[in-house]
Amino acid sequence: MFSPYCKGSKDYIREVKDSNGRLILPAGQIVDPGFTIPDPDNIGQTLNPVVSVSNWLVETRKNNEKRSIKVLKKEFLGPFLEEVRSFLQYQESSQYNSSTGKVASDDLI
Repeated sequence: MFSPYCKGSKDYIREVKDSNGRLILPAGQIVDPGFTIPDPDNIGQTLNPVVSVSNWLVETRKNNEKRSIKVLKKEFLGPFLEEVRSFLQYQESSQYNSSTGKVASDDLI
């Protein structure tokens, strides 16, 4: 996929399996463009399992992964809400005034 904003690409390994379906090389690792491995089915030959992916596409995939919403299970909802409420409670500080609440300092002026 081409984009005018593409300033290069990264080379990733595609998954490699032998003729019996056994995984030889898992997909997704970043490698050099000239990376090769011995062909598991043809002795003396090599495979080039490298796929070049533009930086634009890599970033698009990362952003798409962030779009997914993870729903909190009901069993964790109560403890989660209790913990959030404890963080959100107002705590007195040295600038606390009982009649007006929190007071800002103008020492920097």
